[in-house]
Amino acid sequence: MNNTHDFRAKPLKWAQVDAIANNFRRDTGFSVTPYFPIVDVVEKIIAYRFEEIDFEVCTDSEMDGAYGLTCPQGGFIRIREDVYSEACAGNGRARFTVAHELGHLLLHADPEKPLARASSTENLKPFQSAESQANRFASSLLVSEELITSNIPEEVAKVFGVSNETAFYRLKNLGRLSS
Repeated sequence: MNNTHDFRAKPLKWAQVDAIANNFRRDTGFSVTPYFPIVDVVEKIIAYRFEEIDFEVCTDSEMDGAYGLTCPQGGFIRIREDVYSEACAGNGRARFTVAHELGHLLLHADPEKPLARASSTENLKPFQSAESQANRFASSLLVSEELITSNIPEEVAKVFGVSNETAFYRLKNLGRLSS
Protein backbone atom coordinates (compact mmCIF):
# COMPACT_ATOMS: atom_id res chain seq x y z
CA MET A 1 0.00 0.00 0.00
CA ASN A 2 1.32 3.42 -0.97
CA ASN A 3 0.98 5.82 1.94
CA THR A 4 1.96 9.06 0.19
CA HIS A 5 -1.43 10.55 1.10
CA ASP A 6 -1.82 8.98 4.51
CA PHE A 7 -0.90 9.96 8.02
CA ARG A 8 0.22 7.91 10.98
CA ALA A 9 -2.42 8.24 13.68
CA LYS A 10 -2.72 7.09 17.26
CA PRO A 11 -3.44 3.35 16.97
CA LEU A 12 -7.11 2.55 17.55
CA LYS A 13 -8.89 -0.79 17.67
CA TRP A 14 -11.83 -1.04 15.30
CA ALA A 15 -14.10 -1.49 18.31
CA GLN A 16 -12.91 1.90 19.57
CA VAL A 17 -13.63 3.58 16.23
CA ASP A 18 -17.05 1.91 16.08
CA ALA A 19 -17.83 3.07 19.62
CA ILE A 20 -16.94 6.67 18.76
CA ALA A 21 -19.22 6.52 15.70
CA ASN A 22 -22.04 4.84 17.64
CA ASN A 23 -21.78 7.35 20.48
CA PHE A 24 -21.82 10.26 18.04
CA ARG A 25 -24.88 8.81 16.29
CA ARG A 26 -26.62 8.39 19.66
CA ASP A 27 -25.59 11.84 20.92
CA THR A 28 -27.00 13.48 17.79
CA GLY A 29 -30.34 11.69 18.21
CA PHE A 30 -30.12 9.24 15.31
CA SER A 31 -29.54 5.93 17.05
CA VAL A 32 -32.80 4.42 15.77
CA THR A 33 -32.83 5.99 12.29
CA PRO A 34 -31.07 3.99 9.55
CA TYR A 35 -30.51 6.99 7.25
CA PHE A 36 -28.06 9.28 9.00
CA PRO A 37 -28.44 12.89 7.73
CA ILE A 38 -24.70 13.55 7.53
CA VAL A 39 -24.89 16.89 5.72
CA ASP A 40 -27.41 18.34 8.18
CA VAL A 41 -25.37 17.07 11.11
CA VAL A 42 -22.13 18.55 9.84
CA GLU A 43 -23.75 21.86 8.90
CA LYS A 44 -25.86 22.39 12.00
CA ILE A 45 -24.83 20.23 14.91
CA ILE A 46 -21.09 20.52 14.36
CA ALA A 47 -21.38 24.30 14.01
CA TYR A 48 -23.36 24.43 17.27
CA ARG A 49 -21.31 21.88 19.21
CA PHE A 50 -17.88 22.91 17.92
CA GLU A 51 -18.07 26.67 17.42
CA GLU A 52 -14.36 26.82 16.59
CA ILE A 53 -14.81 24.48 13.59
CA ASP A 54 -15.64 26.00 10.22
CA PHE A 55 -17.58 23.97 7.67
CA GLU A 56 -16.66 25.23 4.21
CA VAL A 57 -17.80 24.31 0.71
CA CYS A 58 -14.97 25.09 -1.72
CA THR A 59 -14.34 25.07 -5.45
CA ASP A 60 -12.32 22.34 -7.13
CA SER A 61 -9.39 24.71 -7.59
CA GLU A 62 -9.48 25.73 -3.91
CA MET A 63 -9.47 22.04 -2.97
CA ASP A 64 -6.69 21.20 -5.45
CA GLY A 65 -8.82 18.27 -6.62
CA ALA A 66 -9.41 16.78 -3.15
CA TYR A 67 -12.97 15.70 -2.30
CA GLY A 68 -12.63 16.80 1.32
CA LEU A 69 -10.07 18.12 3.79
CA THR A 70 -10.04 18.35 7.56
CA CYS A 71 -7.58 20.37 9.59
CA PRO A 72 -5.78 18.01 12.01
CA GLN A 73 -5.91 20.72 14.68
CA GLY A 74 -9.68 20.87 14.30
CA GLY A 75 -10.02 24.23 12.53
CA PHE A 76 -12.17 23.23 9.57
CA ILE A 77 -13.86 20.64 7.43
CA ARG A 78 -13.82 21.51 3.74
CA ILE A 79 -15.86 19.70 1.10
CA ARG A 80 -15.54 20.24 -2.64
CA GLU A 81 -18.71 21.90 -3.97
CA ASP A 82 -19.67 19.11 -6.40
CA VAL A 83 -19.25 16.51 -3.64
CA TYR A 84 -21.35 18.68 -1.31
CA SER A 85 -24.13 18.99 -3.92
CA GLU A 86 -24.10 15.24 -4.48
CA ALA A 87 -24.18 14.56 -0.72
CA CYS A 88 -27.16 16.90 -0.36
CA ALA A 89 -28.88 14.93 -3.14
CA GLY A 90 -28.28 11.67 -1.25
CA ASN A 91 -25.39 10.23 -3.28
CA GLY A 92 -23.90 7.46 -1.14
CA ARG A 93 -20.27 8.02 -2.17
CA ALA A 94 -20.48 11.75 -1.46
CA ARG A 95 -22.22 11.13 1.87
CA PHE A 96 -19.35 8.79 2.76
CA THR A 97 -16.83 11.56 1.98
CA VAL A 98 -18.55 13.98 4.37
CA ALA A 99 -18.70 11.29 7.09
CA HIS A 100 -15.03 10.43 6.44
CA GLU A 101 -14.01 14.06 7.01
CA LEU A 102 -16.11 14.18 10.19
CA GLY A 103 -14.23 11.04 11.26
CA HIS A 104 -10.93 12.86 10.89
CA LEU A 105 -12.26 15.66 13.09
CA LEU A 106 -13.54 13.37 15.82
CA LEU A 107 -10.66 10.88 15.72
CA HIS A 108 -7.62 12.97 14.86
CA ALA A 109 -8.08 16.58 16.03
CA ASP A 110 -5.75 16.27 19.00
CA PRO A 111 -3.23 19.09 19.51
CA GLU A 112 -1.32 16.86 21.95
CA LYS A 113 -0.83 14.11 19.34
CA PRO A 114 -0.66 15.65 15.85
CA LEU A 115 -0.73 13.42 12.79
CA ALA A 116 2.53 12.61 11.03
CA ARG A 117 2.68 12.09 7.27
CA ALA A 118 3.54 8.50 6.46
CA SER A 119 6.44 7.97 4.11
CA SER A 120 5.76 6.32 0.76
CA THR A 121 7.72 3.27 1.89
CA GLU A 122 6.12 2.98 5.31
CA ASN A 123 3.75 0.03 5.63
CA LEU A 124 1.12 1.31 8.05
CA LYS A 125 -1.21 -1.19 9.65
CA PRO A 126 -4.86 -0.19 9.12
CA PHE A 127 -5.34 0.57 12.83
CA GLN A 128 -2.45 3.11 12.57
CA SER A 129 -3.64 4.75 9.35
CA ALA A 130 -5.62 7.99 9.65
CA GLU A 131 -7.32 7.24 6.33
CA SER A 132 -8.32 3.69 7.32
CA GLN A 133 -9.61 4.92 10.68
CA ALA A 134 -11.69 7.67 9.01
CA ASN A 135 -13.07 5.12 6.51
CA ARG A 136 -14.05 2.79 9.35
CA PHE A 137 -15.68 5.67 11.24
CA ALA A 138 -17.67 6.73 8.15
CA SER A 139 -18.96 3.23 7.47
CA SER A 140 -19.83 2.67 11.13
CA LEU A 141 -21.61 6.02 11.40
CA LEU A 142 -23.59 5.65 8.18
CA VAL A 143 -24.38 1.93 8.56
CA SER A 144 -25.20 1.28 12.20
CA GLU A 145 -24.67 -2.39 13.03
CA GLU A 146 -27.69 -2.40 15.36
CA LEU A 147 -30.02 -1.27 12.56
CA ILE A 148 -28.93 -3.69 9.82
CA THR A 149 -31.85 -6.00 8.94
CA SER A 150 -30.45 -7.57 5.77
CA ASN A 151 -27.19 -9.24 4.75
CA ILE A 152 -27.65 -8.21 1.11
CA PRO A 153 -25.36 -5.26 0.25
CA GLU A 154 -27.77 -3.66 -2.25
CA GLU A 155 -30.59 -3.66 0.33
CA VAL A 156 -28.31 -2.24 3.03
CA ALA A 157 -27.10 0.44 0.60
CA LYS A 158 -30.66 1.52 -0.16
CA VAL A 159 -31.83 1.62 3.48
CA PHE A 160 -28.77 3.48 4.79
CA GLY A 161 -28.15 5.73 1.77
CA VAL A 162 -24.63 4.50 1.07
CA SER A 163 -22.89 3.05 -1.98
CA ASN A 164 -23.08 -0.68 -2.67
CA GLU A 165 -19.33 -0.79 -2.03
CA THR A 166 -19.71 0.74 1.45
CA ALA A 167 -22.54 -1.65 2.27
CA PHE A 168 -20.52 -4.63 1.04
CA TYR A 169 -17.43 -3.75 3.09
CA ARG A 170 -19.48 -2.92 6.18
CA LEU A 171 -21.22 -6.30 6.04
CA LYS A 172 -17.91 -8.02 5.31
CA ASN A 173 -16.21 -6.30 8.27
CA LEU A 174 -19.07 -7.38 10.52
CA GLY A 175 -18.88 -10.97 9.28
CA ARG A 176 -22.43 -10.76 7.94
CA LEU A 177 -21.88 -11.77 4.33
CA SER A 178 -22.81 -15.29 3.41
CA SER A 179 -20.26 -17.16 1.30
